[in-house]
Amino acid sequence: MLIANTTVEAVCDWPDGTFVQGGANGIVFVRGTADSYETAFVEVHNDVIGFLRGEGDTVTEAEHAAWAKAQTVLSCESMVKNGDHEWEARGYRNGAGFCKACNRFGTHVFDISEVGVPCYVCGTKTNWQTFGTTPGTYLCEGHCLPGMQEPYWAAALLGGSTTDEVFAFYGFETRARFATLMERFTLEEIAGFLPPEHLKDADFNIRWAWMKDHEQQWADRIRDEHRSDP
Repeated sequence: MLIANTTVEAVCDWPDGTFVQGGANGIVFVRGTADSYETAFVEVHNDVIGFLRGEGDTVTEAEHAAWAKAQTVLSCESMVKNGDHEWEARGYRNGAGFCKACNRFGTHVFDISEVGVPCYVCGTKTNWQTFGTTPGTYLCEGHCLPGMQEPYWAAALLGGSTTDEVFAFYGFETRARFATLMERFTLEEIAGFLPPEHLKDADFNIRWAWMKDHEQQWADRIRDEHRSDP
């Protein structure tokens, strides 16, 4: 089996259905710091071992590192004793976590309503959308703001494009989310999340600061309206 995205053959006996990919020059950013390093890597996923990653001087070395992690997962003490992994969040607020015994990474192992960040407007635990000028603040799906693409779609619709033209390459779920957003915002308001004309050629940092300020102003308005509702 060829390791995806490389010209290197896999040497470990991965079970059928395992997805294996890698690279010779991956960049790794160290969480919580500005440090980074370059390494060969192999990433592996199947339903039994979940997602894991190995690193090394070569792709083959990285595969062996991934294989060693896979064996640790397969012999997990928690699985042997309890029939399931013993999960801990380790700072993740999106439902993901790691097994205490074997270090397996799992997604959707915690309920967002328990581990998420309180919505800025209503306090519901969420991981839906970051926004505004204070890092680590979130909005839930019911109080979210237009994202990166919606303002462009709204501007196109205001410019005369049809819904079918705007969403030609998107599925039903995307259309449904935009329709839900339009229940709370007008097209003009959604398009208003695009940087104004006088900033379109400005430095990225200037446009980004404007966008964050704009988001904060809208979130404050939504929160004030929510608090004033009977």
